Amino acid sequence: MTVHKPAESAEPRIIAEYQLHVHDRYNWDGDKSTEIAGITVSDKRMGALHTAGLAREYDIAGSSGVRRYEGTVPSNGPVNLPGAPGGRDGERSDPTR
Repeated sequence: MTVHKPAESAEPRIIAEYQLHVHDRYNWDGDKSTEIAGITVSDKRMGALHTAGLAREYDIAGSSGVRRYEGTVPSNGPVNLPGAPGGRDGERSDPTR
């Protein structure tokens, strides 16, 4: 993070370089569920598929490249950070993302 001193009556400008790291274990522990395309899928159901040999637990890990934000510090509200090129707009429940 670099903060540039503002000129008189101007807002400070910042440069932020950041990287995202992700690690998660997908296991079917029975107490969660999610909705996919309007159908609720429980961990209990996935656990049963795992027991039957039709699903398995797995790990996911990865890192993004270094991203850069350059602009003013927002006075109220979040910083609008750039997304990944060809990113995945939408929310977790959006099957088209």
